[in-house]
Amino acid sequence: MIFALSSIFTLVVSARGEREVTMLSGYVEAGDTLWELSKEYAGDMEIREYISRVIEINDLNGANIKSGELLYFPVFK
Repeated sequence: MIFALSSIFTLVVSARGEREVTMLSGYVEAGDTLWELSKEYAGDMEIREYISRVIEINDLNGANIKSGELLYFPVFK
């Protein structure tokens, strides 16, 4: 399971009193799961909460992802 990072960009967000956020983007490859990809970026955040945020940010209907999809992952500072 390899997550291909297609591009990296910075977006500073101060929504809901959160810390600064860097958004990482990448394409889903065959065999990737949202759980495994999220574990790489969740840091000290509880994984289920982090996955919920990823689902919201990417406007997904659930945790199912498909090969070729572009996803954004927040990295909190």
